[in-house]
Amino acid sequence: MTLTLVALPAEEYAEWRAGLLARRAAGPRMRGLDPDEALARAASNNAAILPEAGPAASTEPLTVVDGAERRGTLVLFWPTATGAQVGDLVLDPADAVQVRELVMERAAAGGAESLSIAVLGSEPATTGFVAGQHYEVFATQMQLDLGVRRPDDRASRVVGRPMTGEEVATYIATAVERFAAETRAADRLLGQEDALESSRRLHELLLPQGAETPGHDFLVAEDALDGRRVGHAWLFHESRAGFVYDVEVDEAERGRGYGRALMDLAAGHCRTLGLEVLGLNVFGHNEVARGLYDALGYVVIDEAVRLRLSPR
Repeated sequence: MTLTLVALPAEEYAEWRAGLLARRAAGPRMRGLDPDEALARAASNNAAILPEAGPAASTEPLTVVDGAERRGTLVLFWPTATGAQVGDLVLDPADAVQVRELVMERAAAGGAESLSIAVLGSEPATTGFVAGQHYEVFATQMQLDLGVRRPDDRASRVVGRPMTGEEVATYIATAVERFAAETRAADRLLGQEDALESSRRLHELLLPQGAETPGHDFLVAEDALDGRRVGHAWLFHESRAGFVYDVEVDEAERGRGYGRALMDLAAGHCRTLGLEVLGLNVFGHNEVARGLYDALGYVVIDEAVRLRLSPR
């Protein structure tokens, strides 16, 4: 069997895109959302690379073929000039290794130095795609079942209050630069300008109305005994799902156990809103945070991994 990658016919794009969005909407990241909300979120998340009119210039919907037989589909795109990403692998897991070699070759020919993919344990095609390869985990998506309470919950150690308008403005003014720095720490191949541009796009997508964007809560955490500020949290909620965009202990208060208390405060806040699940992203280099989330009962949904490509 000799597989090749061929561009998806233009007349099939609409149907293929609809299938991709349906698969994303049914994925574990969408837990807690109503079906229509999940589909709308999937469409919004992919609007930049897969608009209705046709794929963006840096995006390639591809079919996997063996002669005249179609074996599967995937999408390859370039988030940055030197980094390619592959997703939505719809193929026989037995074909994954050969498809990986074809995709890596195509990405390298397009100037990519690395190839990224989100690996889901429930999807044999993605696990097969990276099997036997040396790869770097640069981000992990995790979720907490809010219906399960831990006996050592420390939320009572801190009190949360909404940020004032001035506090929110100050926070947002530095958020883009701080997230770009975190992204660069996770991806050493990413240049500063690419990191800043990616962070700007993300924050514009998340906060189209700034601090007034519905569903976002900006909280200050204060010590329950003396009322001094110890940290902050940025949370988002819709339907029955919540997400932690940022949680941080103030530098002067680190090493005193407030990190666990802030995470418990975030979970408690989401429970009061009637949510069933709380998600977050942790960068691969942040081993301390990952250890905390594991201890708090968060489970891995998927891992974003990077394969290094050989120069052309």
